[in-house]
Amino acid sequence: MNHPVRTARAAACLLALAGATFPGVAHDTASKPERLGTVHFKVECNAAAQKEIDLAMAYYHSFAWSYVKDPLDRALKADAGCGMAHFVQALSLLDNPFTWPGTVSAKVLADGSAALDAARATGLKSERERDYVAALSAFYRDHDKLNHRTRAKALESELEKVAQRYPDDREALILHSLVLSANFDPTDKTYANQLRAARQLEPLFKAMPDHPGVAHYLIHSYDYRRSPTTASRLHAASARSPPMPRTRSTCRRTSSRGSARGATRWNRTGFRRERMSPSPSTRCTRSTTWSTRTCSSTRIAPHAR
Repeated sequence: MNHPVRTARAAACLLALAGATFPGVAHDTASKPERLGTVHFKVECNAAAQKEIDLAMAYYHSFAWSYVKDPLDRALKADAGCGMAHFVQALSLLDNPFTWPGTVSAKVLADGSAALDAARATGLKSERERDYVAALSAFYRDHDKLNHRTRAKALESELEKVAQRYPDDREALILHSLVLSANFDPTDKTYANQLRAARQLEPLFKAMPDHPGVAHYLIHSYDYRRSPTTASRLHAASARSPPMPRTRSTCRRTSSRGSARGATRWNRTGFRRERMSPSPSTRCTRSTTWSTRTCSSTRIAPHAR
């Protein structure tokens, strides 16, 4: 297993190349991603529809929700019985989980419920597809009776069941990690949700470096201030892990969005052992902002605490 902090730093560079932002900051979806990573969300639809579903999920994982609908419309034209196209639509309507419940309006809940009904009516051809729809339904169901926290935790639990039921389905684990990380308890200073999500994502990042969601959600999971005690514990736990290569070759461009916000913040984790810097002699602080241009020539350099 790779060193989690170093892997996160490599992912940070990847996301800086993408112009990403972090929890609590709205993602810019005004500009269409120029390049997407590799996503395969298997559905029981024909090949043309499958290709469009994969594209829609790549936009989803890049937080480019406004671009999800067009490939889903093309998927339904290619295969009118592709019920999972409606599932992906219901998923994308929920927008950024890290801004919940602010982005979840009554209209979103109504439209998402209708999309899931359409998924069932159109046809779900496998138990796995039905399980995905059932999991997402846990969030939409009884939204007029249950509060957001209860429904969000139910979604987290149901996605975990899907990931456990289909261990070869990496997308299930990725989606569970996203919701798990977003469902953090702000009073929990052990950061249990975030660190569990990171532990799930670390091996996926190694296996799927071009997946736009894995590094994205890994960074979100590390994007919190931690106490020195928590930082020390994480360093101690990962001390036996080999280091990541300390060059910009670990950075891969997966998408390009937010040109107006073409900068991303890192160094909010409380770790000071390593910082991304233009040269080994440059010491960086928590307030450092890395632009796309800076990251492209960055390497990770060690620094004393």
